[in-house]
Amino acid sequence: LGSGSITITDMISSITSPASGKVVLGTGGGDSSYSPPVDYNPGQNPDIVSIKVGENKFKESTTPLPDVMRADELVETAFDVVTYSNPNDGSGATFLRREEFRAISCECTLRLPGTDGMGGKRPTIWNGQDYTEGEFITNKPYGVSASNQQSVLCDLCCRDHHDGGYGENDLAGDPGQALYNPFRSSADYHGSGSLAGDHKHYNRNATGNLVLADTDGARYVEACRMVRKDGFFRVAQDLRQEGLNSFPADFLDESGEIEEYSDYVTGAVKAYESAIGEGGQYEFSGQKLPKPGQMSPVYVFPASSYANATVMSEEKGVTEQQLRSRGIYLDYMSDKLRERINCLDGGSSGEDCKVPHVSSALEIIPFYDVQLTWLSRWNETPSNNPIDVTNQAIADDNLHSRGLASLQAGFGYSTISAAVHSGNLGLTGTDPIDNRYLADERKYNLYAKAVDPSAPPVLSGITVSGSILSAVAGLKAADVEIEAKEAACDRTNTGFKCIIEDGASKPSLRVFNYDKAGKEVYACSSELTLLPPREHLSLNGSGSWTNFNLAVMGTTVTDIVIKEGGC
Repeated sequence: LGSGSITITDMISSITSPASGKVVLGTGGGDSSYSPPVDYNPGQNPDIVSIKVGENKFKESTTPLPDVMRADELVETAFDVVTYSNPNDGSGATFLRREEFRAISCECTLRLPGTDGMGGKRPTIWNGQDYTEGEFITNKPYGVSASNQQSVLCDLCCRDHHDGGYGENDLAGDPGQALYNPFRSSADYHGSGSLAGDHKHYNRNATGNLVLADTDGARYVEACRMVRKDGFFRVAQDLRQEGLNSFPADFLDESGEIEEYSDYVTGAVKAYESAIGEGGQYEFSGQKLPKPGQMSPVYVFPASSYANATVMSEEKGVTEQQLRSRGIYLDYMSDKLRERINCLDGGSSGEDCKVPHVSSALEIIPFYDVQLTWLSRWNETPSNNPIDVTNQAIADDNLHSRGLASLQAGFGYSTISAAVHSGNLGLTGTDPIDNRYLADERKYNLYAKAVDPSAPPVLSGITVSGSILSAVAGLKAADVEIEAKEAACDRTNTGFKCIIEDGASKPSLRVFNYDKAGKEVYACSSELTLLPPREHLSLNGSGSWTNFNLAVMGTTVTDIVIKEGGC
């Protein structure tokens, strides 16, 4: 600059969030609350639903978009949570805050703590105004990405998503803020040794079953939620779904329906927050988000019972409809955050509660209502008839079909369930990575009535069911698809269930979509025989499939395991 000089008077961050883009005052005396006004176009119903959180303030989540990393069959899913104002004067909506999330699944290599100065960070948590980056801990276990052909965020996910060790900022009165999932049971943690305090990680053995990864260099699979903080992604505490609801195709199209659903969500969140109380470690108290039928007054959504079932009939012109599923997520609320929430609940101003420009506790409670239609597993009872629902493997940008109900053959009621894991795995479609998967799975039933004059096949009552597992590193069993002949079959989050037709001569189950580039992989079963001709084909990453014979002597439980090199 030679002999000249520059004085900075004001600075506005390029990050489009007032929470991270506030003006930094210089000598110019600017307004510290200033952020440049940005117009915002709210998302379109019914996929994106605006939830009212304050006077003319709304929050909405964009539809999660998965990106399937086909090199190693792992997934990265992106969605944003946007808060905006929308006054009634016709001036249009204005952007207030954006929270940018990623949910990723990764293969990692375990590293034990040592004297090399390596380690990882504590989780990044919400404090009511912004996300607070976790402290770096050198005395806890960490991981390294086991592949360069997965999300670039896996370096951080593998490194940081470990508990244990001791940090200068850890609080004895609020241990939950230092844990990636504060609601795990004590049995989910290592109790002694160099891994003491860390949650348990698992890999799969040659039969596809989970085995504990507890030695240096052991491989394991991890799933993380990432949040953008000051322009960079950091590992946040795990997603925690507390509510799941499903709807027929014609709900959430109208403003009155949006208002009704918004009222339920905010009412349930307020009730949840109130039940937590002002003190104590609520991660041990087992609070749950009230369901619609538990509210006062009760909320009755369409197709929530046989009495208000959605009707599918050719006469009514409804032979196909896209069902919808939505999950309500709530972050862990630290003591500091709850102090601010309680301050607002007590009637104090946002400035007094250290959250400027906030007028209600609802604005700072970390909840999100997220579209889960294409991430949920959809099943129906009775299977396939009179209604069948699509359930394809997850593809990029939701280019797969799930929850599309089609009228088949027969009269009667059908119970249609949407199921999704309540944590990070629910947004990545990842195989179970610990023994708690089924306990952490959430389900919601909606009800349909079919009116079709044709008669469906009669089922024998003989079932063949079991888990679908993968013993091939990086190949997800969750991506395996099935189709049947002379049997009614459903694919679930963790396996399959088939009911053989009465009088079937050659019932079969075709298993496919388990390719792995550079490897020959096979679908194997110890109980089911193969059905010729060309019963078992492996094409080295292009078109693998297997036909299993379902002509069994009686009800059978068997696992189908994807293996490398043969059965």
